[in-house]
Amino acid sequence: MRLLLLLALPVAALAQGSLTPTGAPAQTMKSLDQMEPRSPLQDGILGIDHGTNGAFTIKNPGSYYLTGNLTVTSGDAITINSANVTLDLGGFTVSSSSAGSAGSGVTTAPGVFGITIRNGFIRGGVTSATNGFNGPGLRHGIETSTTHNVHVEDVTVQGLVGSGITIASGSGIIRSCEARLCGGVGLRANQVIDSQARQCGSTAIFAGTAPDAGNPSLPVADGIASNCYGESITGSPGVFASTATACVGKSDSGPGIEARAATACSGQSLSGPGLLAQNAITCIGTSTSGIGLKASQSAAHCTGSTQSGAFGLRVATDDTTPVLGTAEGCTGTAATGTGVGLSGGTVSNCTGTGHAGSGLYALEASNCHGLSRFGTRGLHAEYTATGCYGEITSPSDGGSSCGLLASSASNCRGVISGGAGDYADYVGLSADIAQNCYGNAMIGNGLRATTSALNCYGTSMFKDGIGLEVTAGTATSCGGASGTPFLGFGTALKSGIAVSCTTAGGTIDAPQKFLGTP
Repeated sequence: MRLLLLLALPVAALAQGSLTPTGAPAQTMKSLDQMEPRSPLQDGILGIDHGTNGAFTIKNPGSYYLTGNLTVTSGDAITINSANVTLDLGGFTVSSSSAGSAGSGVTTAPGVFGITIRNGFIRGGVTSATNGFNGPGLRHGIETSTTHNVHVEDVTVQGLVGSGITIASGSGIIRSCEARLCGGVGLRANQVIDSQARQCGSTAIFAGTAPDAGNPSLPVADGIASNCYGESITGSPGVFASTATACVGKSDSGPGIEARAATACSGQSLSGPGLLAQNAITCIGTSTSGIGLKASQSAAHCTGSTQSGAFGLRVATDDTTPVLGTAEGCTGTAATGTGVGLSGGTVSNCTGTGHAGSGLYALEASNCHGLSRFGTRGLHAEYTATGCYGEITSPSDGGSSCGLLASSASNCRGVISGGAGDYADYVGLSADIAQNCYGNAMIGNGLRATTSALNCYGTSMFKDGIGLEVTAGTATSCGGASGTPFLGFGTALKSGIAVSCTTAGGTIDAPQKFLGTP
């Protein structure tokens, strides 16, 4: 019954009103100008002066943008005289038609702050650096002297007689910018991030603003460079920073990278050090005639190589009497000449390779490998060597050559695997004190200890060599062999006192023999 009553109700009783819109939908989102009111750089805009040379001067705070390419006839193109200004170059190019080199693309007045410059190009007239940086047009890209809190983003500067982008003081940041073919510094700020500078006549990437305490006119690298590429075609660094991370630097005659702390960086130089740092971690440094990688305090998991320089990798200060530092898990190579592959103070888990110089030099070495192809030392530990291996493949004729040389050697191996001529001073392993060591010489003496050898073994392939020798002490539980059945046998072991020693070929020469020594 109720269902019938509902069906009987008039249709009008269920009406909901008109469905026709009363008008167009109202705007709910703010426009770009409402969110950040912007003004074009053109005549008639409040706070903008337009010079007769085509240049603009910004006098009031605010956000401004270029509406097209800007070419001035002389001087600076854009000058910012107010704090809190954002300048969007709009992807356009700023340049000058001046016959000489003068002015900057963008410059700021002293003391202003809160400046952001982004998104555009600044070009000068330099097209090649073959005969120096010469050309017409703008001299500098972006120049800010005593300006604080300046950000420059996504700007490319190119072909300038002077510098590219310089934020010389305060908390400046350069991000995602590029400088090419600049006669001065490429990019300089307290922080330089995700940027590159190529073919620069001075330092390419300069992360720093503070003056040197001893020379206020000389700036120091007190800033941060991250994920940058810098290339200097002179004697200046490719990248110069207090902290450099994931950077690549190249220089003709200066350091590829110079930093207090370098991490995951790669530096390359023709005649200077490839990478120069106080502390380097997982870095690579290469040089043609200079040091591959040099750290004054420590290097960890780094690689340094040189073609003809003094060191492939070195950890030491520049003092008259250098203080050697710490190397851990590093590799150093001197490909030609008499350079040392790797050199440091406390060296562990490292490998050094030399051509006519030592493979690895250390004050204390542990678990290291040193190889010299034609030199006199495979591995040289001034004090102690533990768990190390040193080898010379073809020692110099008549030289005093040791595969491994140490004051105290423990669990070490020293080998001379070749040689010719006068081999009287060829020694596989040489130490004052040797314990659990092995020495072998193709020709010459296998192992030589000055005061004592314990549980050691030495072999010489030629009968004129001595397998194991203790020149002024005791050999205990040691063994030796000299010669072969085909060539004849020589002196297997020689010592003042021999205790529980054995021979595998040759005689034992000892005035005092104990505990079964034959």
